[in-house]
Amino acid sequence: MLIKKHLLVFYFLLFSIISWSQNPLYYKIDKSKGLPSNNVYDIFQDTKGFMWFATNQGICRFDGKTFLSFTADFQTSKSGSNIKEDKYGRIWYSNFDGYLYYVENGKLKALNNTNTIGYVKFGISNDYLLVIERDYLAAYRLKDLKIEKKIALNTKDLIATHCSKNIFYLMGKDLILIDKNLKKKSVPLQKELYENFPAPIFQDSPKGLLFVSKYAKHFFVFDKTKFIKKQIEGKFNFIQNLAYDHETNWICTTQGVIRYQDDQINTKNTYFKDFNISYVFKDIHQNYWFSTISEGLLLVPSIKNNFIPFEKRANVISVCGNQLFIGTTNDNIYKSDLNSFKFNKIFDGGTNHEVYFLSLDSLHQKVLFTSNSFKTFDFYAKNKTEDILAVKDAQKIDQSFFAFAASGVCGFYRVSDNKSNWDNYLKNNAAVDTKTTNFYSLLNGVQGKSATYNPFNQTVYFATSKGLFLVNRNYKKELKKDNKSLYFYKIKCFGNQVIGLTTNEQLYSISPTNEIKLFDTKKLTNSERVIKFKIIKDYLYLFTPCSIYEYHFISKKSKKVIALNPEFEISDIARNASKVILANTHGFLILDSNNVNNANRPKFVVNIIEVNGVIKTKKELENLAFDQNNLKINFSILSFIPNQVNRLYYKINSERWQLLEDDSRNFKLSSLSPGSYTICFQTEFENKKSEITSLKIEIKKPFWLKYSFIAFVIILFLSILFLIYEWQIARIQKRNQLLLDKMNLEKNVNQSKLKAIKSQMNPHFFYNALNTLQSYILANEKKEAIDYLSKFSNLTRIILEMTEKDWISIADEIKTLTLYFEIEKVRFEDDFSFTVFAFSNVDTENTKIPSMLLQPFVENAVKHGLLHRSGYKEVKVLFETVKEDLIITVDDNGVGRKKSNELKQIKNKRHQSFATDALQNRIDLINQYTHKNISIQIIDKYSVNEIPTGTKVIIKIPLEI
Repeated sequence: MLIKKHLLVFYFLLFSIISWSQNPLYYKIDKSKGLPSNNVYDIFQDTKGFMWFATNQGICRFDGKTFLSFTADFQTSKSGSNIKEDKYGRIWYSNFDGYLYYVENGKLKALNNTNTIGYVKFGISNDYLLVIERDYLAAYRLKDLKIEKKIALNTKDLIATHCSKNIFYLMGKDLILIDKNLKKKSVPLQKELYENFPAPIFQDSPKGLLFVSKYAKHFFVFDKTKFIKKQIEGKFNFIQNLAYDHETNWICTTQGVIRYQDDQINTKNTYFKDFNISYVFKDIHQNYWFSTISEGLLLVPSIKNNFIPFEKRANVISVCGNQLFIGTTNDNIYKSDLNSFKFNKIFDGGTNHEVYFLSLDSLHQKVLFTSNSFKTFDFYAKNKTEDILAVKDAQKIDQSFFAFAASGVCGFYRVSDNKSNWDNYLKNNAAVDTKTTNFYSLLNGVQGKSATYNPFNQTVYFATSKGLFLVNRNYKKELKKDNKSLYFYKIKCFGNQVIGLTTNEQLYSISPTNEIKLFDTKKLTNSERVIKFKIIKDYLYLFTPCSIYEYHFISKKSKKVIALNPEFEISDIARNASKVILANTHGFLILDSNNVNNANRPKFVVNIIEVNGVIKTKKELENLAFDQNNLKINFSILSFIPNQVNRLYYKINSERWQLLEDDSRNFKLSSLSPGSYTICFQTEFENKKSEITSLKIEIKKPFWLKYSFIAFVIILFLSILFLIYEWQIARIQKRNQLLLDKMNLEKNVNQSKLKAIKSQMNPHFFYNALNTLQSYILANEKKEAIDYLSKFSNLTRIILEMTEKDWISIADEIKTLTLYFEIEKVRFEDDFSFTVFAFSNVDTENTKIPSMLLQPFVENAVKHGLLHRSGYKEVKVLFETVKEDLIITVDDNGVGRKKSNELKQIKNKRHQSFATDALQNRIDLINQYTHKNISIQIIDKYSVNEIPTGTKVIIKIPLEI
């Protein structure tokens, strides 16, 4: 069963801290934090780094964030102990009924040891699982979990077992040793060990095997040759287990755990007296884990740390020599020796106001502090002074003065009557408080935050609500950056520079020349934001929401002092030699700075790899089918220290490193394309990167994407394409040849028809013209004949030229018609007039019309319409553009088509209007050839009395031609 407690800020909420005299700092892990049960019987760490716990709810695994429980319906009971790992990576444990279970590939399985005699510790050697069964020791092969050998035993006399270094020890009336080759050896036991030593337990120790009894007041040490009896010093009720951390032994009792030191078991070396301790384990990072019967787990990062309880709530602390001064939240001042930690109250303000400022003047042995007022007294609580001033901070300048920052004023405070280099300056520039001569005000009307003094430039700095001000003996001014005021929460000096924290949590350094630079803390604090700082001698302590970091100005080295959580809020820090004193609401944590256990780099571990929902091994990832392309990697980041900020980065092939989400424990890739992939993972902690973990993935191409298949398909496709191309080309060629033959035939027919028409049209006109010329000659009108002949010859030349053209411009047509009308006018009296006109919207030069198109209509108008009319004769030819069409109108006021036909019938009964019919045939051929639609409309005109008044011909030609 998977128990996942998705804790939003795991390291803030996972651990609780309780203090007790002489106890180390510990973090409590219990059921409220995800542990399946508060009853924990055993602890183990596997080769990957996971922590395993045996509880009364079964066995579970812990990676620092998530608990994973393994239970099954076939278990007779879940409670158990004796967790071990075999060489195949299987995790074993026994329930208290004596049945063995193991975790393999994420599942709990059972060993078929049905002949159990109850709970007895089993053993694992190099190749065998050694299990006590009724009347014999069963040696199971680890390879296949089949019984290799049964070693006969008198299990009725069996008292205890223990396995260490491939040797399985069995304690009865003799001490039996089973080596890795399953060879048996016996060592006689002293009679007292099995008669007057009830419920014995034995374990490795630095001196040999350590034997203790759950009830006896003595113990034995077996050094391979003899048993040495020793007394247990002190009182205890019940011993329930032994533990060995490869350095020292731990005796687990119902009233804490006793550390076995100097071959002595003495209850004065007891830790956690309020807890019923069941087991102790030291992990690979030197963290200690204490399991309890009812309170869960206690995690101790360093056993050397010491926690001193304090009945009051310490708010500020300061160290002078070996003396620790403490300001509490209820207006008390305490003093303690750093060796004995015996607290003496030296001041009681009688109010409930917190002491929020505390400073020590070691030269004059004075204590300066602020609660409801500013007070001073000596180290022995004598010579007290009090001023109604809310001093927030003060910094020693010389043997005479402190610079102070207070609510409403900043200035100097005199601590002695000794002369100072500042005396003249203060005399001329500072105002002396009328109530006391000790305060000199330099800045008024400001809310002072902090004050410090830089001896290198002999300048005092005041952080106020109106900016940062500096004062020296030459001037007083505000210091700005980029012409903007600076608002510091705190400022302190180290060496020749001033360190300041702004209200927006930026740390700056100010040089002796007052150059302001950002103090980069990202590498020092693992990019955590700084909310507070304190300078103690050569050390800079940076407070973040999660941790406290120590930075040494000289060596430029930094390290984490402690991880924090809301239940262990550090109010202040002090230092004496290598001792770091941390004050919190419960007391004081004393750390040895030289032994601060920096958190180890987190370890990235791949738990399960799923491909399309099926679990795969790393080897199988290198030979995946094309459709096995949905990948899910479940992983853990092994990190057990609270508030440890770990970052996990990944990259695929040569891409950039990318950051995974903090709470993510699954990495998914969907619909991967065939190809080779290398997925790399790397953790980062405190700007230190771990080794890269790589997974290689090979997704095979489907057969249709393989080069051989693609080549075959390409060749086949090209072959088919070539055949289709050849067939299509032949088909097109055949079709084009047919079309070409047909077009040539039609063109020849049309041209022959056009030429035939033209050949018949032109003689018709010539005949009429020659008749006119003949009449001039017969009348002996030479001049008129010559002039007429000139026009006739020009017209003939134009007509001959037009005969060879299919299309002519309107301008040429107008010129031709004008000549024609001028020639025809000779045949008539002066009562004949003509008009040939193109409107302005007609492009006469570029607009083309079929040649000889209008000539028949014009001839018909003159010869058949006007010739038979008596009186005034008129014909008009107009060219006009309407929308996309050219409209040509031939309009005459002749006798009309009906009268003209009657006259022609009388004159020549066999005559037919050949030119008109030929023209219509020609137009039909043009329309067919050009796919255009030239239309002709002939309108007979009548008067209101139905008398013919002429004929109008309208020719419509599309301009797209």
